[in-house]
Amino acid sequence: MDRTRKIQINKCDLSKCLRENRNSRYDSASSGVTHYNGYRGKIHDIWHKRGDEKFFPDWLKEIKKNRSLIKGREKHLKITTPYVVTHTCVVELIFKMCKDLKQPADTRYRTVELFDRFIANQFIDLMKAVKKKQNQLAEWNNNIPRVSNQALLRVISCIQLASKYCAHSSIVSPKVAHIYLIKRGQNHSVQNILTSEIRVFKSLDFNIGVPTLLVFVDILLPLIREYVHDKIYTVCINMIDIVYLQRHQIFKKLSDKIISNWQQSHSDKLSFSLYEFDGLYCGAACITSAVEIYYPNDKDLVLAVNNKLADFVERPSNDILTFSMILLQTIGMT
Repeated sequence: MDRTRKIQINKCDLSKCLRENRNSRYDSASSGVTHYNGYRGKIHDIWHKRGDEKFFPDWLKEIKKNRSLIKGREKHLKITTPYVVTHTCVVELIFKMCKDLKQPADTRYRTVELFDRFIANQFIDLMKAVKKKQNQLAEWNNNIPRVSNQALLRVISCIQLASKYCAHSSIVSPKVAHIYLIKRGQNHSVQNILTSEIRVFKSLDFNIGVPTLLVFVDILLPLIREYVHDKIYTVCINMIDIVYLQRHQIFKKLSDKIISNWQQSHSDKLSFSLYEFDGLYCGAACITSAVEIYYPNDKDLVLAVNNKLADFVERPSNDILTFSMILLQTIGMT
């Protein structure tokens, strides 16, 4: 079988896996998390029923049991923790690339999640390979330039996968990716771009359906429909952007508030991860801070929204307010 034929088969396999991955919609019957485009219509219906929880289907209530943002990252936990690899400057790059490629918000958030998981996997695999060599330091140093040179290619591979999963009309094809990389001084062939996409997809165990923070915000918003204007959604998107762009700074401040110890132990950090990777908790804080921005002179409304969200999220309202306050401080609103 010639090389062209192999590439054609790989393209078919990739398309098939992506369709199966997307159509599974997180296996909504068991996980309670439905794909963004899949539940969008249901969210719209619930939104216009004034957020009464009696209208919420079972899959939405199931989200309480599947609220973790660590899904798909379990094997990292003994070596690294989820979302500690990707630096803010890389998130900024991903956001800019997604903007250049005219991708929606869900694609840029999913790209960050996918790239972070891929980089963590790559680090683990590289460490395993290096440990088998005699001169480990030299082997490690030899691999660094290769990994660095492929970084932009890997980012765009994650954007390609995310754009396909989100079922958006502007899917980033290998040809589009090739043209974009050429403009940025990266001369990768269409064949190399396709191979990279398959490599990343395989590294992620063909699982790109992990929930992003936007999923949880979309789920929570109908709860407060009776309190806020529809335009609050745009402010929520801005707050999600802040969480992704300033994640390390935000959660460092939050951990200092929740864990009073100056020197935090490993057990303290594991305990804090229940806050950091709780998608409903983070989503509720984004919404509360958005309401505070949109209605700056209505503290009673902010408290009413916060209490409503706290009841559903099953977190103390003060914890959500604390997180919300840190978000507002990050953008200079307090």
